[in-house]
Amino acid sequence: MPVLLLAYPVLVHLAVLWSAPRLEWLALVVMCAIPLYQGLRALRPGHWLALLALAGLLWVLTRLGGGMYALFVPPVVTPAVVLAVFAGSLRAGRVPLVTRLAQAGHAPLEPQVLRYTRRLTVLWALILAAIAVGNAALALFAPLPVWSLFSNFVNYLVVGLVFVLEYSYRRLRFPTHVHSGFLAHLRLVAHTDYRAV
Repeated sequence: MPVLLLAYPVLVHLAVLWSAPRLEWLALVVMCAIPLYQGLRALRPGHWLALLALAGLLWVLTRLGGGMYALFVPPVVTPAVVLAVFAGSLRAGRVPLVTRLAQAGHAPLEPQVLRYTRRLTVLWALILAAIAVGNAALALFAPLPVWSLFSNFVNYLVVGLVFVLEYSYRRLRFPTHVHSGFLAHLRLVAHTDYRAV
């Protein structure tokens, strides 16, 4: 899976730089393989047939000149879907997503930590909204290489930087709170069942 996640933005960017429909097709196939990865790895025939069918449809799409339009969709839809998870967890009667993550690794949280995790959930929702809107605006108005640079690389750097800065700030802001190590925190984020939020 990590190879697919790393290959996708590189393939998209190269497809843009080289105006290569075959790379557009390959990037789209890699994108489709990501959610099917577990079944593909387990050699489940249904998953492989689904990927082959999608690859055929995507080949036709790229041959008709629609590959680049299809590549505009994930950088807008993906952060919008994650935004919906964060924002949905802020509704009355729900536990904010960051609060839920914090509670998964620790004993009951102090009131000030609960307030902080709610605000942090709001912050992530705003960041994701900005990314989705920004990617849509770049797709509509920017040159393709600029759109690709932001949607495939800069946005990930921004998310990574916010993640690291927030983790560092949290350790300073709540020094008496028990903090897991940074890698342990990443594992917790990666293994959380977000469907239950």
